[in-house]
Amino acid sequence: MSKWIAWLPAVLCLVVIFGFSAQTGSVSNHLSGELTHEIAANTNVMSHTTGRNMIELNLIVRKMAHFALYLSLGMAVMSALAGTGMSRKMAFYAGISICMLSAFSDELHQSFVPGRDARWQDVLIDSTGTAAGMLLYRLSKAVWYYRKK
Repeated sequence: MSKWIAWLPAVLCLVVIFGFSAQTGSVSNHLSGELTHEIAANTNVMSHTTGRNMIELNLIVRKMAHFALYLSLGMAVMSALAGTGMSRKMAFYAGISICMLSAFSDELHQSFVPGRDARWQDVLIDSTGTAAGMLLYRLSKAVWYYRKK
């Protein structure tokens, strides 16, 4: 039973990703626009920001959200795979495969949502976030192991 519970964080990440992907283009743009405005206002960027710069900043916020969500997914999947008895190398390949399949299916899903479209660049960003999350997981485990000694 505990092996199933180990997958709960990964499943929760997938549910969050699916929820964001199911938002229409206008809802998604409104949400990221509000976040972009808050970031600009709280970092004193606002006084130097033109309309064009806000659009560029919004794009960066959106892409960073992709990266962060898939970083979390990569960590969660690696954590779940760690208890399977798989070698580290095999767990890494399985984790990358699971997360990339998720990224592809996420973009396919978005292509059916009004105001959204599928972008291969997002799959690349998602995959990079996944790899970073998986490596961060391995690094944290190594640090934990050596600190414990």
